[in-house]
Amino acid sequence: MRHLLAALLTLSPVVAHAQPAVESFYKDRPIDLYVPTTPGGTFDIYGRLIGRFLGRYVPGNPTFVIRNMPGASGMQMLNFLYTTAPRDGSAIGLPPPQSAVNQIFEMPGVRYDARRFNWLFRIAPVVEVTFTWHTSPTRKIADGFERETLIGSIGPTSGGSIYMNQLNRLLGARFRIVSGYPGMTEIGLAIERGEVEGTTKPWAGLKSENPGWIAEKKVQLLLTYGRERFHEIPDVPVLGELAKTDLDRRVFQFLSSSPAIGRGFITTPGVPAERVAALRAGFMAMSKDAEFLREAEHLSVDLGPLDGAALQGLVEEAFSHGPDAVQRAKDASGL
Repeated sequence: MRHLLAALLTLSPVVAHAQPAVESFYKDRPIDLYVPTTPGGTFDIYGRLIGRFLGRYVPGNPTFVIRNMPGASGMQMLNFLYTTAPRDGSAIGLPPPQSAVNQIFEMPGVRYDARRFNWLFRIAPVVEVTFTWHTSPTRKIADGFERETLIGSIGPTSGGSIYMNQLNRLLGARFRIVSGYPGMTEIGLAIERGEVEGTTKPWAGLKSENPGWIAEKKVQLLLTYGRERFHEIPDVPVLGELAKTDLDRRVFQFLSSSPAIGRGFITTPGVPAERVAALRAGFMAMSKDAEFLREAEHLSVDLGPLDGAALQGLVEEAFSHGPDAVQRAKDASGL
């Protein structure tokens, strides 16, 4: 603790000197906040929530303009921020959680290095949950190894496919993927009609879009995919608990990078350090704002703030796993 206080005291003259310059830059300057989806949905909700409150806590009190930039599962936005957007702290993005993993997997179209972005803040980890309808005999994850269970999916790169492929190929589960649905709404209707037995969906989306399913116990929660069990559903195991070998434990640790990075905000490479520091501090101050917290609760969105330096560390850690674990993870994901 003494070392931390000493470091803060040492830095304070620098911060004091930088503050007027940061305030001068952001005063009367809008910040473009890029969202990788069309309006509506979880990304857009988080983006607009941040856009309403963050300006209170950034020197100069800038306004935020939401820019929806869908395309290539978020890759279009990431490539734009890396190659084209101003490198001065006036452009912020909310990238998909799998941004680092997609780069490590050498997915086609990646023209960015996730490590060179300035990671500013995580508003929440991504807690995705595989569930089945209450009429399905697959009531817990162990049942998915005993019987074939039909799981609805949008396509091969969606969670409904990737997670089921990992379970089937790494652990021998028997989930059968039924893909081709236009979106989660259509999958929900298919579940209710009995076409499929379940799917994988963010817990926040399940709570906000299908609250009746939870309240009326119409869904059976099988598995989540983070680093640890989620406090709201502590009885639901995480994928890593199913590992049987050291290699698979390392594979699951690597695969859990994306949920841990979660809903993280970035700015471009090359932004002056004092502006990065001001944005990071602004995000953390905003996360304690009582009105912000009330609005987040009203919107039924998950919160799990993480400061920018720690988030940057999670991104770096994703690149630290050995090639054997990465290749096995990629093969298991079907990508």
